[in-house]
Amino acid sequence: RWVPAARDIKPDAVKEITFYELADAKGAAIGYAFVAEGQGYQGTIKILTGLDTSLENLLGIEILESVETPGLGQRINDEDFRKQFINLKVSSHIECVKSDTSDENQIKAITGATVSSRAVVNILNEEIEKIRPCIQKEK
Repeated sequence: RWVPAARDIKPDAVKEITFYELADAKGAAIGYAFVAEGQGYQGTIKILTGLDTSLENLLGIEILESVETPGLGQRINDEDFRKQFINLKVSSHIECVKSDTSDENQIKAITGATVSSRAVVNILNEEIEKIRPCIQKEK
């Protein structure tokens, strides 16, 4: 055995980090795309995420999968919520606030769906932290 104390290998515990380069119409690199996934209020949330080439700003997000509460948590799919992530600073962690935003790294939580809003932010923060070194290594 390569790890004497190990009795089992759990393949689903190993997460492969995959990202794709994004290019504009002329073929110039503008950033990277990846899927961020984690626990929401009701279940898994999967988010297609765009990060610029500096790795300091989000280009935008798209919710790919969500089973959040209809009428409340499902509002994470609404354009008004998602557009807050366009050009959002991620050089420090994204913050989810209940009032109007005052910093470049803050988004306003959806009224009545703070848990789902925070889940999106937590998922993004965790995945950006994991993927940043992988992208930097490939640059």
